Amino acid sequence: MKKIKLIVFVLFFLMKITPVVSQIDTVFWFAAPWVTPDHTWRDAIKVHIAGDAGTVVRVRQPGAILPNKYDTTFTIPASRAFDYTFWRDAAAGPTNIGYDSLESKPANTVRPYGLKITSSAKITVVYDVVTRAATFYNPETFSLKGQNGMGTEFVCPFQNTWNNRNLGGDLNGDAIITT
Repeated sequence: MKKIKLIVFVLFFLMKITPVVSQIDTVFWFAAPWVTPDHTWRDAIKVHIAGDAGTVVRVRQPGAILPNKYDTTFTIPASRAFDYTFWRDAAAGPTNIGYDSLESKPANTVRPYGLKITSSAKITVVYDVVTRAATFYNPETFSLKGQNGMGTEFVCPFQNTWNNRNLGGDLNGDAIITT
């Protein structure tokens, strides 16, 4: 019994002195990557924002030109969480791969679609490609870093368990075949 009390005390003590580090800030910059275009459908893309109730948040693309520009302001409700769904260009077609005014494509090209998210108090932001529960596709989820993401050195974690493969064909009907 004394061992259990000692273990509980030590764990409690360690929890009290362990600093909590999270990705909270008032300014976030993010360039949305091009997500696999040939899923059978284009999944919804959202930013999940959490913070204190009453916090004013602005999601915008300062470099984009109207009408291809996101610029919206909202207040976090009492539930302390808000999901903003990107809607422009969600439907894919022969001339639109889907989310053309949001995703930064092609690679190695400067595009004006970077997002700037600002708030009146500290918040946490997650960029999320929301996949349907019945599918087996991997969702894309990015925790935005705020000031912790500023710099010139980056580590990009990628999958290393499964081999990448071609999807084969034109699965979404946009007349573009990925290989």
